[in-house]
Order: sequence, then structure tokens, then C-alpha cells
Amino acid sequence: MIWSTASGIPPLRTLLEELIPNRQQIDDYEIALEVPRLGTRCMMLNARRIDGDDRSGELVLLAMEDITERRDSARHQELLVGELSHRVKNTLAVVQSIAAQTLRHSNSLDAFAEAFQGRLQALAGANDAIIDGSWKGVTLRHIIQRSLKPFGVERQVALADGPEIDLRPQACLALAMILHELATNAVKYGALSVPAGLVSIAWRADLDGKKKTIAIDWTESDGPSVETPSRRGQGTRFIERSIAYELKGKASVAFERDGLRATLTFPSITAIMPVASLTPIAKAVK
Repeated sequence: MIWSTASGIPPLRTLLEELIPNRQQIDDYEIALEVPRLGTRCMMLNARRIDGDDRSGELVLLAMEDITERRDSARHQELLVGELSHRVKNTLAVVQSIAAQTLRHSNSLDAFAEAFQGRLQALAGANDAIIDGSWKGVTLRHIIQRSLKPFGVERQVALADGPEIDLRPQACLALAMILHELATNAVKYGALSVPAGLVSIAWRADLDGKKKTIAIDWTESDGPSVETPSRRGQGTRFIERSIAYELKGKASVAFERDGLRATLTFPSITAIMPVASLTPIAKAVK
């Protein structure tokens, strides 16, 4: 005889009638039940077959526990552990790549130490921004501001109008590193090396054309006169390789006499979060 509670749940009664004859007991058996007003619930089933007397016949002692929340929490934890492992491996790969590139193009140990430390700080800052955004996307505007903040040059940087673009975490890291290189060069040799210098940053998104792209323009002015270098420097090579590898894009760097100009162009699909929205900004931020 099946306990009356099970009798009122046909799927459960059928399950017990199939399992109990083949075994004396059922331990920690998970089943899914449709519960009125609650929907599908995950239940933990334990059952014991008990010999009754002549009048009652065979009995079943049945215990059920709703473990839906516990099951969902365990699955969520597994996903988090897997995601954390994936991101740690990615970060270590990025650090290894940064170290290799910096070492390859450094003329001395001191030059390597300076460049490598700055790039690691840029990477750490970008990671902080991503964590603050709960890994759900950080706006391009915020990444630009966050990347330039350590240099203390806010009054010499003008951010033009641009759409609000939510970036994927990997795109945040790549752009933070590239912006760090541009800012480092500007502070050492360019517009940000003098009080009157100015850096203008603008970005645009072309999402209507066949090639959906995002472009960032970095323009320096009122700084020291610029001379075209005889060879591409470490920073320029780092920018070109980073945008090509991480964002499948390209960088155009021009050493014009009145100031360095750089344009970063990359496909939107490699950078924008799937749920990203593009909203015009009414007023420029300086």
C-alpha cells in the first residue's frame, strides 16, 4: 500500500510502484514534480518498505524534501567556479603575453621594469572596473576615464559626445591597456607633458553599415612639436598588436607636427555586450 500523500500525486505513485518492488529502500532520489502555484520543484525522495500486519499489508514510509533552492544554489556555485577558473587562466595568459612583448622590445632591464609595471597597473585598473560592473559590461566612457585617472590629467582631457557603449570584459581589458600606452606617451613626450597641452578623445559607432565597427579618435594638441620617429617604438607596436589580437581591429598612429593622432577601429561584435544599448550623450564631458 502506498502512503496516501503519494496517492494524490500520480507520477510519484507510479515511480514508487516501479522502484519499491525491486528494492527495500530508496535513498536520496531526485525527482521533478509539478506543484500547484509553485511550478516545477526538485524533490529529494527517501522511501522504506515496511512489513505490515495482515490487515494493512505492505506499507511504505515516505519522506520528501524540497531541494529546489539548494540544487539551484549548487549549480550556480559550479558555474561561478568554472567562470572564475576561466577568467584566472585568461588573466594569466594576458600577463604572460604582456611580459613577453615588453621584454622583447625593451632595451634595458630598467625600461622593461617601468613599462611592465605600468601595464600591469593598467590591467589591474581595468579588472577593478569590470568587477565593479559585476562582469556585466562597463561603458566605454568609464573605461577611458578609469584608464586616464592614474595620470592625474583630467583637466587636460576632453571627452567629446559619443554613444554609451557597454563593453565586453575582454574588450575593457584590451582598451585599458591601449589607452594606458597612449597616455604614457603623451605624459612623457606629448601634449600631457606640458601644462597647456590637450588630449581630445571621441568615439563613434557605425552599426548600420555592412561592417559594424567602433572607432576611437585620440588627438593631441598644444604640446611640444612632434617629429616622426625613425622607427616604431615599443608602445606603438604594443598598441597595434593588442588591438589586432584582442579586438580583431587595427590602429592608425600618425605623428603630426601639431600633435599625435591615433584612431582605433574594431568590429562591434568583438567589443559590445549582447544587451548593450547605444544612447547619445547630450553634453560633452571635460
